[in-house]
Amino acid sequence: MKIQIPDYIQVLIDLLNQNGYSAYVVGGAIRNALLELPIHDYDL
Repeated sequence: MKIQIPDYIQVLIDLLNQNGYSAYVVGGAIRNALLELPIHDYDL
């Protein structure tokens, strides 16, 4: 399953990764995506 995330979240993840950090979407956003519920916020 591939979860669609907004471009601004992907930009943050890419920026963190480029600077030596690992960043992933976690928490309620993943739960809501799996349950096909609206996602209101993203935890990295």
